[in-house]
Amino acid sequence: MDRKYSKSCDPHVGGTCGEIKVDLGHKCRNLLNPLIASQNFEYKMSNILDKLSESVFGYISVLPGAFSAYRYKAIINGPLESYFKGETMHGSDATKTTKAKTDVPDNVPEFIFQRRCWLNGSFFTAFYSIFKFTHIWRSEQPFFRKILLQIQFVYNGIQLIFNWFSLSTTSNSEIDPFKGHGDNLFDAAQSLYLIIIVIIFICSMSNHPQGTKLIYTLCIVLFAIIMAFMLYCLIYIMYLTVSKAVPPIDFKNPSNIQETLRNTAF
Repeated sequence: MDRKYSKSCDPHVGGTCGEIKVDLGHKCRNLLNPLIASQNFEYKMSNILDKLSESVFGYISVLPGAFSAYRYKAIINGPLESYFKGETMHGSDATKTTKAKTDVPDNVPEFIFQRRCWLNGSFFTAFYSIFKFTHIWRSEQPFFRKILLQIQFVYNGIQLIFNWFSLSTTSNSEIDPFKGHGDNLFDAAQSLYLIIIVIIFICSMSNHPQGTKLIYTLCIVLFAIIMAFMLYCLIYIMYLTVSKAVPPIDFKNPSNIQETLRNTAF
């Protein structure tokens, strides 16, 4: 906490956050619950990839309300106004050595309800910040920092568009990892995926996830099956790529694998 407090007192920082860890229980027994295990992975990746990389650019897109500190002078006239005004350098920072534990949802209804609350806020916040990207160039930020922030906004815009249209992204391949049954299985997987999306859309019209617990659970299981299907296809393609390398890779000699990979054409 002392480290996070010292960061929040820095005149060049408007806010700072630490790492929120999932409470794994005694001897990590909570990891036996697939829902908690997946959220633990999500929290770790969010802190390692998102928070720290954004901190390099001088800001954090979302400061977790449960474990953040703000400099009062940076938000006294309104957080958004002060953020874009940039009187000195109102950025954000992440301190990877400061950690706190949290209880994550351990059942499907609570998980769905939590993500509904998060989704609206995160989506519209991302859309608003991208739409107002020109405010950065009217601030008093250093020119180099403006360039970095502009790069970050372009990346966020591309990611937002990709996430929005990724459901319609499909691809065809001449490689059949199922020895003649690939076309039928791929068509079945795509049809099943579309049916699950429609079911979730219909169930989302209700304000009570508890009433459709079994349907949401079934959809999660079917998504896991589709993901395992895709993972198998990926491993199969990697196997074909490595097996057709020229010259062949000798995996029986680990000391030469790195040198072989450097000089091998795929």
